[in-house]
Amino acid sequence: MTGFRLWGPMDRKQANNAPIQGTAHHVLLKLLNHISDIVIEKKLQSCIVGQVHDSMLNSTCPDEEKYLDKMIWHYGTQTILNDWKWLIIPVEIEKAAGEIDRPWSEVKELGMLGLNGKVMTG
Repeated sequence: MTGFRLWGPMDRKQANNAPIQGTAHHVLLKLLNHISDIVIEKKLQSCIVGQVHDSMLNSTCPDEEKYLDKMIWHYGTQTILNDWKWLIIPVEIEKAAGEIDRPWSEVKELGMLGLNGKVMTG
């Protein structure tokens, strides 16, 4: 559906997972592009560090956090549905955060990003 083809030897698990995981990855890449454009256009101090599996990794300036959460929620759950009409299930985004200069093992899940980027817990 995103224009990419998969081919080559695959076992049953790979053949079943690849179309779902591949599509999810392309949703993430589209979101990364939108957010990257916003960071550049608005000259934000925050930046996208990268992506690991199905996660976007940001270094976020505290003053920009609410704005970025709102943009991530909007582009990742609303705009994507307009961009790809074939995507017929709701998209949800989980948020996690860690302290500056602390190890990855201390990152805490905060909840789901809800309407306008507000974190929904519980």
